[in-house]
Order: sequence, then structure tokens, then C-alpha cells
Amino acid sequence: MPPPKALYAALEPPSDPAAFLEAVPELSLARGLEGSPYHHLDTLDHILEVVRRVEEELEVRRLGASVPAGRVEGLRLAALLHDVAKPVTRGEIEGRVLFVAHDSLGAALARRICRRLEAPASHADLAATLTALHLKIGFMENPRTDHPPERLARAAGPFGEELAVLSLADRLAAQGPRLKPEHIDRHVALCADF
Repeated sequence: MPPPKALYAALEPPSDPAAFLEAVPELSLARGLEGSPYHHLDTLDHILEVVRRVEEELEVRRLGASVPAGRVEGLRLAALLHDVAKPVTRGEIEGRVLFVAHDSLGAALARRICRRLEAPASHADLAATLTALHLKIGFMENPRTDHPPERLARAAGPFGEELAVLSLADRLAAQGPRLKPEHIDRHVALCADF
């Protein structure tokens, strides 16, 4: 298994998917795993696209987010691990693809993977927190949600800017046939306001 430095180097642009799979073999289960009609890529390619979109956002700063230099590697790691639990949570109900609790289970897996990789504790905290919360920004306006903006901000703690970047990257990496331009516009606004 490559040391953490090799994985972090593989996460820098241009990224190296072979190194990801060697370091995090759990991701190989995502190859060929189809998602919902909001997704156009299989789960592994979606994850790789999220990694790319995070880099893009760090460069163009569409949201104006300011991610401290010391957290960039942790954010890249979170992008790589945010959907790690999808292969073990995928199900279908009446033809609808669901990944129930992939965020919470994924947070536990992310923490375990970070420990195995001997990643710094700060990166493990960032990856686990963002994995647990990566879906929540998209649901902030829903009155039935358990994460209104104030509660989500508290849950994100010091990682609010990173959460906004990951959430936007995740949304932009899902361009399936059900996606409408207003979905993107709404999500950009939610992330920018967060």
C-alpha cells in the first residue's frame, strides 16, 4: 500500500486513478455501479469527476470560498472518499435507485481508511465530516430536513467552506438526464450562501 504522501501526490492534478485504487481498494467496488437518473457516470467515474471538480473550484473560486492551504489535501481526500459507501448501500425501491445512509456509513469508512493510510488526524476529521454532510446543503431549503442552515453550519464546524466546495463539486459531477439547469443554479446559490 502506498504511503499517504503517494496518495496525496496522486490526488494533485492531474490525478492518478490507479494510485487511488491501490491505496483505497474499496473504491474498486464503485466501478460499473450505476446511480440515479441524476448521474451520468458510474460511481467510480463520478468520484473521479468530483475530485476534478474540487480542483476546478479551488482554482476558479466560483463560490469565493477560501480553503486554507493546510486543508487542501484533506479536502482532496474527502472528495475521493465521499461516496465510498455507495457500493454497500445501493438498493432499489420500485425501480428507484437509492443509497440509504451512504453518507453516515461513508463517514465511518472514511475515518477507518484514513487510519489505515496513516493520514493526519486533521485530514481524517475533515474527510469524515464532509462525507457525513456532503448531501445536506442540497436539502437546506426543505422544511422537513433535519439540517436547516444554522444546524448544518454547527455540524460542519470549521469546515464550512470545504463543505460548500465539495457539495458544489458533487452536484456538478452529476449531469444525468433528470438534471435541469435550475437544479445547478439553485445548488450554486445554496453553496455560495453557506
